[in-house]
Amino acid sequence: MAKALGVNEAGLKELSVNGDFKSQFKRLNSPIALDLNKKNELNTAFKSHIERSAKAKQYFNDNPDYKRGFEKLSDTGLENYPEMCRYFSPDNMQEVRINKLEGGKYSFLSKDGKALGECSIKDRILKVNTFEPDSYLNPLVNQQYKVNADGSWPDPDKCQTMLPNFTIDINKGRHIVRTDDLGRKSYQKDELRLGNSAYRDNAAQVNSKELFNGYSSDQGGHTCAASLGGIRESINYTPMHKEVNENGKIRDTEREATSRMKAGSSVTQETSFNYNDKDGVGGRYRPESYDRTLYVDGVRKADYKIENYHEK
Repeated sequence: MAKALGVNEAGLKELSVNGDFKSQFKRLNSPIALDLNKKNELNTAFKSHIERSAKAKQYFNDNPDYKRGFEKLSDTGLENYPEMCRYFSPDNMQEVRINKLEGGKYSFLSKDGKALGECSIKDRILKVNTFEPDSYLNPLVNQQYKVNADGSWPDPDKCQTMLPNFTIDINKGRHIVRTDDLGRKSYQKDELRLGNSAYRDNAAQVNSKELFNGYSSDQGGHTCAASLGGIRESINYTPMHKEVNENGKIRDTEREATSRMKAGSSVTQETSFNYNDKDGVGGRYRPESYDRTLYVDGVRKADYKIENYHEK
């Protein structure tokens, strides 16, 4: 994997052959330039620089997703963050509109004006909305990657389906996800409610299994079940062995929570994700196990250690 360079003065100096683009970047990124609404100048300078610099051209040829993300973010200030450039690379993110707010915050809108969410880079918090029972899936937490020309799936190390070391607040705290430095889910908290077990998205489930080192026997398993108010977006799935998903302890936790709520109690679940450091199928993006705790009416009631079986 190519070295990920920040699109900042240090990164540009390393990429640049003659240093011209460094000064162009600084000028075009100034408040004056932004006030003049020169939205296309940075893209023009960037493309010109790539043609001039063999080193930069090779880097972006090796990392086309990073280049596409940079071009989308080029007039927002977010282009200074490599994880943001990778995050905005998938095709289903290209129609997301970005508004720069005060205090280092950004808001995101869909093409037709849906309020998708808001991000604070300083605090590393992304707040998002989902749209049940609307069929619209929020791309901020439902990034879908296409298979390669040879039919293989992209290398997960080169994708950025979730922002690393971020807290993602979904639907005003109903679901909270934290990520680690690889952008994997490390923790998820869900305020459970009786829902619709048919409220799911097959493409998102397949994406989570195939992209994140899943075995052929795996399924895209819900972290928060659809029947307990889980969202359909891909952030709510991990590759999960079929037996664990359908008949194992995961199902036991869901049955316990359902029984408690039908009896009138409120239930919250917390899930931690444990990973290995291997390459390939069954590797670092597929959870090895899950630690789950159920809280009933605010009181800790049950703890579960759930092994995510390996394919034999």
